[in-house]
Amino acid sequence: MKTERKLCATEDLVEVAGANGEIQQCPICGNSQFRNDAVIKDVRLQFCKECGLGFLNPQPDLSRTAPSSNPPFGKLAAKSCIDKLTHYQSLTTGRLLAVGSRTEELLAEAQGRGFDVIGTEPAERGEIEAASLADGSFDVCILSDCLDRSRNPLRLLRSVHALLKPNGLVLVTLSNRIRDERFFYFNNNTLQNLLFKTDFNRILIHPETGGSVAIARKQETAPLRKLSIVMPVFNESRTFEQVMEQLLEKTVDGLNIEIIIVESNSRDGTRDLVLKYQDHPRVKVVLEEKPRGKGHAVRAGLVHATGDFILIQDADLEYDMGDYDALLEPLRQGKTAFVLGTRHDNNGLMKMRHFADQPVMGALLNFGHIFFCTLLNVLYRQRLNDPFTMYKVFRRDCLFGLRFQCNRFDFDYELVIKLLRKGYVPVELPVNYQSRSFNEGKKVSLFRDPMSWFRALAKFRIQPLNLVQNVHNANLANSNSDIY
Repeated sequence: MKTERKLCATEDLVEVAGANGEIQQCPICGNSQFRNDAVIKDVRLQFCKECGLGFLNPQPDLSRTAPSSNPPFGKLAAKSCIDKLTHYQSLTTGRLLAVGSRTEELLAEAQGRGFDVIGTEPAERGEIEAASLADGSFDVCILSDCLDRSRNPLRLLRSVHALLKPNGLVLVTLSNRIRDERFFYFNNNTLQNLLFKTDFNRILIHPETGGSVAIARKQETAPLRKLSIVMPVFNESRTFEQVMEQLLEKTVDGLNIEIIIVESNSRDGTRDLVLKYQDHPRVKVVLEEKPRGKGHAVRAGLVHATGDFILIQDADLEYDMGDYDALLEPLRQGKTAFVLGTRHDNNGLMKMRHFADQPVMGALLNFGHIFFCTLLNVLYRQRLNDPFTMYKVFRRDCLFGLRFQCNRFDFDYELVIKLLRKGYVPVELPVNYQSRSFNEGKKVSLFRDPMSWFRALAKFRIQPLNLVQNVHNANLANSNSDIY
């Protein structure tokens, strides 16, 4: 076992706080609007109004390091920590770096499991002096009660990213006690946003008494992020080609785009139209043997998605692709991980669907929307306006650890409910919407589908998510999929 103390450089961390310690912009999302929450030892605790990150502002004297309030690792806690790593990924050996104070039992447990271990305490500013350690030399880095006590959490995680080997793991332990003396105050969402911003993915968070443990995998840094557009297609010969030409012309600044078409053996010639695009460099075509429902097609597309962000797009013309940029902006800035494109404005829900040729059917669908939306909000303690919109946009790592079951339109419910239960609170943004009637090709069934929606609302309220077990089972099966 090797234990070292590494000191960091002494330059001011001006990208987080100025010389007077005043934070002007949120280090995660760049927002400059904060709200006051409390005073801790004569210093304001503020929270970013966009992403929710908490921090002391102004930051205390830069010569001071926030003391650790967590007890040292005991044998049981150390064993639990290493068990989490081996459940997350079948990793039983390698080089492990532990950053933090009072980690002797943790290092001993890891060494007893076969790891080559090095321990280091954070220096005055809670940073690692990465220059004294070789880049790409560790399989695992554990940040024990120090990320929120770092002067610059962004820089700390970027240093860890550089020290890890490809697909290396970072494990972060955090306290959630608001009165502890820390420089930054993370919740699960802001921690995941920070990990994503520093190029970690497949994030899994374990709630603990008094805090949480997060594990994530190093993602190789790419020049541009990627957007995966998943498009289920069935009997859409009238609109498919027009939608595809619009998609291929669509660009989003700073993003590469891949289009995943899942065709479900249409009866109107749509498959022949889809096959024309199978050799296009930005298109992946997935052919299903028979139609199994929109939900099944979306699930098949998610398995093939490789982007940082996912957007679901129908093969009709109800939605406006000009809304892509606004929907993606909060994800790209790190403000949130999940966005819903709400289809109504101040005109109200009852005018969402106005069918000139079927006014009664339109009114029934609007009433059903209000009823099921209210039921979801009551059961899951939300205040959403349009959880069933097709425009669901989210980071791909949101799906890590989840398994999906629904095949029809109840998949809309399953996806939203499981993301809510995993802790993601969606931001709703208005989008342009022109609904089509049943005569124009709408496929939802007023008799069959509502029963499946009732089942989904009830079933997924009580069914365990089993995130950790799903990941562990996937490791045992040697599955490399991000969809569990």
